[in-house]
Amino acid sequence: MNSSRRSFLQNGFALPLALSSPAAMASASAAATITPSWESSFDPWIEIHPHNLRHNVDEIVRRVSGRPILAVIKNNGYGAGLVQTAQILESHPGIFGFAVVKLHEAFSLRQAVIRKPVLLLGPFDEQNLADAVASGILPMIYTSLGPALDKVAAQTQKPVPLHICIDTGIGRVGVPYREAPALIRDLAARKSVSIQGAMMT
Repeated sequence: MNSSRRSFLQNGFALPLALSSPAAMASASAAATITPSWESSFDPWIEIHPHNLRHNVDEIVRRVSGRPILAVIKNNGYGAGLVQTAQILESHPGIFGFAVVKLHEAFSLRQAVIRKPVLLLGPFDEQNLADAVASGILPMIYTSLGPALDKVAAQTQKPVPLHICIDTGIGRVGVPYREAPALIRDLAARKSVSIQGAMMT
């Protein structure tokens, strides 16, 4: 049975009232024995007013003195909805682009006709690289992918824009900072690459 998040909540609120009669309690007990479907799940979510979200961006823009903002909307927009959040923020002049961790989220933004830059912060394999670049998704690089980038650039006939992730000590992701200069020099020397930025976790 498919249900929306809102109907799920409404049914939950109505449950105490429905259980006030013995017949309803017996019916609810029988319903509780139904095996749940593992094909559907509820991601965390929150409900916000679009104008509140835009107001928050206005405040950030004011505090960063007009510097471009990369809106990180990973993991379903932290519960606010991936595509919905991007659609609300894309027209805001202070938003330069968006960042996600999962490749399927990046593709979802492109399928929703989000045109601003999309940075993929998470891992991908070389087979996904060509598809990501073809969709205008910027990869975050922290391994020696130079030959793969050369191949993709040869197919597209233009350099691959990317960001470099440097591990400064947290140990989660990124090229270790002692190895970062060599990787950066290797990538910068390639005509197939356009380094757009660097980051750390």
